[in-house]
This record gives sequence, structure tokens and C-alpha cells, in this order.
Amino acid sequence: MALPPETDEYIRQSIEQSLGLHVSTKTLELKLLASEDSRRRLQNEVFQLHDRLRERDERLELSKSEASMNAQALRKFIEEKEAMSKKYAELLTQCSNWEDECALYHKDQELLEAFGNEADERARSFEARVREVEEEMKKLSEEVLFYKREAEVCSEKEARAAEELRVLQEKVVELERLRSQGYNGEGAICGQCTVLKKDNEDLQSRLSGTVSSIALAAEIESLKKDKENLKFNLSRAEEEVTLLSEQCNMLDEENKKLQNQLYKEREHQGHGGKQSSVSAKGKRKASPKVDGTPRAIDFNGSESPRKPLSPLQYNSPDSRIRKKTKKQGGGTEDV
Repeated sequence: MALPPETDEYIRQSIEQSLGLHVSTKTLELKLLASEDSRRRLQNEVFQLHDRLRERDERLELSKSEASMNAQALRKFIEEKEAMSKKYAELLTQCSNWEDECALYHKDQELLEAFGNEADERARSFEARVREVEEEMKKLSEEVLFYKREAEVCSEKEARAAEELRVLQEKVVELERLRSQGYNGEGAICGQCTVLKKDNEDLQSRLSGTVSSIALAAEIESLKKDKENLKFNLSRAEEEVTLLSEQCNMLDEENKKLQNQLYKEREHQGHGGKQSSVSAKGKRKASPKVDGTPRAIDFNGSESPRKPLSPLQYNSPDSRIRKKTKKQGGGTEDV
């Protein structure tokens, strides 16, 4: 295989130069041109390498900035993840607290409903008691009117008996005067004595009726006292019914407030509200009306506005009827 002449010449001159032989000027010029050409190529390569190095530096700076941004984003993401984990734990705690609060509110609502039912039962019993007292007052009013009529009749009888007693006393005085004067009309005196004896017997029977009328007057006074006591008891019962109605209204309002608050808390819990458990506990503690236990109305306490009803002697209608029958029978026997 034949080499190109330039290559053959270059090899020959290189051998001669290595052997220390004289090199021609043409050869040196060719080498100079070749070296300059090589230098230019190398310089171009250097420039290209500088450009590539600059591009690499720019890429490196861009990569560094991107890495820094990614690191910042990663740190931010880690911080957000930690914050979300902490918030998630707080929400779990708050959810647990809200569940406890809901359980307490349900319990309070049940207790309030039970207490409201009990208050309604008491109100109905007091209303029945008021009706009974009104019926008793009506019966007592009828009895008082009856005894008043009997007292008026007895007063008229007493007035007639007193008038007859006065006339009888005048007759006795007249007889004594005639006896002192020695009046001889013995027959007339005996007739007058017979009349006086009869009048005396009638007067004695009427006086016994007067005793029964006195007992009747005492019974009327007792009935008047019972009537006053019944009026007082009726006013007390009406006050208690009014008080129970007000307390029932207060309990209804409190129950509505609790239901509204429970509904709002359920809505907040369903939408992921940001209210803290501390604020929920604060709201729970700030409520002055609900403490988890039913507040029953103590009518026997020292601070209770309810006062005991006035005692009624012989307040039973049966006892009054028996007593009235006994009095009427006794008055008949005395007469």
C-alpha cells in the first residue's frame, strides 16, 4: 500500500531531525504551518471547552439554585407535615373532647326531659289540688250560707225568748206585788201561777234551743276560719302553679339552647371547624345553667319560696256533714 507523498515526506523529515541531520527551510515552514494550524485547532477547542465549561457552570448554578429551592420546599413540606401531624393530633383530641361533650349534653338533655316531665306531673297534681280546693271552698260557702240562715233563725228565736222572758219577769213582779199587798183572789193567783208555770216550761225549752244556737254560732266561726284557710291555701297553690310554670318555661328555653348549641357543635365538627378543645371546655364551664346533674325543685328546703299550707281542723267534708247531722240531732233532742 503506497503512502501519500506528504506523509512520506513528513516521516522522512522526522527521521532526519531525530538523527540530527540538517532540516530544510521548507520543512520548517511546513512544520510551523502545521503547528499554527494545530494551535488554532487547539485554541478553537479551548474556546469550545470554555464555552462548554461556562455552560456547565451555568447548569451547575442552576442545579444548585434548583437544589436549594427543592431543599427549601422539602423543609417547608416537612414543617407543614409536622404541623399537619400536630394539628391532626389536636383535632383527634378535640374530637374526643367533643364526643365527651356531646355525651354529657345528651345526658343533660335526658335529665332535663325527665325533670320537665316530673315538673309537668307536679303541675298537673297541683292543678288537681287547686280544683279540689275550689270544690271544697264551694261546699264550705254553701255550708256557711246554710249556717248563717240557721243562725238568723236562732237569733230570731233568742229575741222572741228574751221578749217572753221579760214579759214573764214582769208578770212575776206583778204577782209578788199582789202577794205583798195581801190580795185575796186566790183563784186568780192560781190561774196566773199555772200560766206562769207553762210559760216557764216553754222558756226552758227555748233556752235549751239557745244553747244549741250558741254551739251553731261556734261552728259558723270555725267554718269561717276554715274558709279563710282554704282561701290562703288556694292562693299558695296558685303561686306554686305559677312558679312551676315559670320553671317549666325556663327548662324549655334551656333545653332549646342546649339543642341549638349541640347542633352547632355537630355542624362545626362535620365541617372540620378550627375551634380548640380548650375553648370548648371554656364554653362548657362558662354555662351557669347546666352542670350535668338535674336540679330538682326542693319544696322542703330553707330557701324554697313554697310555704306549708294552713292546717284545717275538721276539714273533711264527711266529718263536717257528720258534725252537722250530729248538731241538728242534738238540737232536736234539746228542743
